[in-house]
Amino acid sequence: IYYLILMDQFDTIIEIPKNSKVKYEFCKESSRIRVDRILSSAYNYPYNYGYMDNTIAEDGDALDIIILNDQPIYPGTIITVKPVGVLLMRDGNSFHDLKNDPKILSYPIESVDKRYSKINDIDNVPELDKLILKDFFSNYKNNEKKVVVVDGFDNKKKVIDIINESIN
Repeated sequence: IYYLILMDQFDTIIEIPKNSKVKYEFCKESSRIRVDRILSSAYNYPYNYGYMDNTIAEDGDALDIIILNDQPIYPGTIITVKPVGVLLMRDGNSFHDLKNDPKILSYPIESVDKRYSKINDIDNVPELDKLILKDFFSNYKNNEKKVVVVDGFDNKKKVIDIINESIN
């Protein structure tokens, strides 16, 4: 698989639809989407959540991609997105074993949904969406005895660095 050098767009495979409490994950052994767990908090995933194929992040999984659109997309669906920024976070079982777990922020490309054509970098992402993301990822594992630290947001240039480090 070849990726554009500037990473203007790439395919994302949806694991979790917007507003779901069910945490789905791609199962490498069966090559299917499997229910990992149902969130034990009051939160639902606020946006569609998926992964970038043929990448490996520090946590051993494919890179996580968040698609900031307003329609739920079914698990297993492929959507072409444009990256605009990243939510930098770390998680683990304790503060001593935290691993980087960045969430790439993206929007559908213009041919899929024209409403997001003017959003091209983190500065274009509405502040309310950033607040929702920060709140969700800071709290969605509260009842699972896991530690999550949200470090903030960075721009598209950082996304390109993260993707290049993750391509396998």
